[in-house]
Amino acid sequence: MGIDKPDVRLVIHADIPSSLENYLQEAGRAGRDQHQAHCVLLYTKDDVERQFGMSARSRLARHEINGVLRALRRISKRNDSDEVIASTGEILADDVENDFRRDSVTDDTRARTALAWLEESELLTRDENRVKIFPSSLQVHSAEQARKKLSSTQISDNYRNQLLSIVEKLLEADPDEGISTDMLMEISGLSSEKVRQALRDLESYGVSSNDTVLTAFVHFGVPRPSKSRLAEATAVEEQLLDFLREAAPDMNKDESTLLNLRFAAQRLKDEGYGYVRPEHVTRIIRSIAEDGRAEGSTTGGEGSTTGSLRLRKHDAESFRVTLKRDWSSLLAMARRRRSGAEALLEHFLSLLPKGKRGKDLLVETTLGKLMQAIEGDIRLQESKDLSKLMDRSLMWLHEQEVIRLNKGLTVFRPAMTIRLAPECRRGFAKADYQSLQLHYDATVKQIH
Repeated sequence: MGIDKPDVRLVIHADIPSSLENYLQEAGRAGRDQHQAHCVLLYTKDDVERQFGMSARSRLARHEINGVLRALRRISKRNDSDEVIASTGEILADDVENDFRRDSVTDDTRARTALAWLEESELLTRDENRVKIFPSSLQVHSAEQARKKLSSTQISDNYRNQLLSIVEKLLEADPDEGISTDMLMEISGLSSEKVRQALRDLESYGVSSNDTVLTAFVHFGVPRPSKSRLAEATAVEEQLLDFLREAAPDMNKDESTLLNLRFAAQRLKDEGYGYVRPEHVTRIIRSIAEDGRAEGSTTGGEGSTTGSLRLRKHDAESFRVTLKRDWSSLLAMARRRRSGAEALLEHFLSLLPKGKRGKDLLVETTLGKLMQAIEGDIRLQESKDLSKLMDRSLMWLHEQEVIRLNKGLTVFRPAMTIRLAPECRRGFAKADYQSLQLHYDATVKQIH
């Protein structure tokens, strides 16, 4: 609620709070100076019934949680890896037994709750999210215009209707809210992979464009401007990579070593980077791990699209770091990504009005223009996929807080990284569910 004033005289609850704890939090804002204050709760009998309805809709049965677990194991077996990278919609699409009660309003929340309880039961662990952005700027202003463009394509009527359903969703969407690929899966009936292909097809048919407008905040003419931040991020990453190689000089692909975050941060401080803390090391090593990774990929090998590193939390202060490509390839990929980031930052700064200085200066461009900046850099000409390089370089600038991406990218894949407990084949047992059942019972009592 963010209100911490001593002299609030009146609190009006416009609806029934969701729990007694929330009610006390809201009412407790009044009269902190010990003088008289009033709290008024506005409600009707329908509000009470609505609370019971919401509670019932959000409840998870044990077989639903087991359905999520079976779906994860199915994806894991298909990918031949304990690591699963998927959104909630993709996980539920593999619930072939239909154990999970589907409700478009609460699916995402209930599925994430199921994952949380599976993690609590040590059947899996959650790692960083892997959000992927897709171009979604339409070249048409109505579904009818899209229908005319698609009528000349050599595609089936069924696929044409699925593409039109995606276009209609994009047309009606609030640009500030964003659309997930899970939403597009639901309205089109396509799988996650086919939704991503559909977005590419819409571009090739002239219905959408990769010239999506993008805005970002940059810093110029102030202490720690964006250029200095980029130089710092580059230097710290290079030092951290040197430290890793020094700690495990003979480490080959698929071999691992431990990285102590506090010790690494101290080493970087000793090298002159006094501001570095363990969370900076975490941010940098996670970014390196993402280099070269394609969405959904977990495999290695020749031509692989796996990341440069695999990270597993060892304890509160350390990661187990597994090398997923040889050192020379890893270093070359990181160097290209940094060069790409430098080219993109130069483009952003070139858009500033002459003489403009300040922190968080808003600039607007398009993905197409950013692509031109990448294509025009001679250092990047040997890169196999400049589009992927642009995406990765852009996200790295944001991750390292060199720039801050704003609005303009509306279709995203909200994937999670989930690691199933190896060699653990048990299900979500009655004993695991007992705590959740007690929670549900307490919620019903609170509503009463």
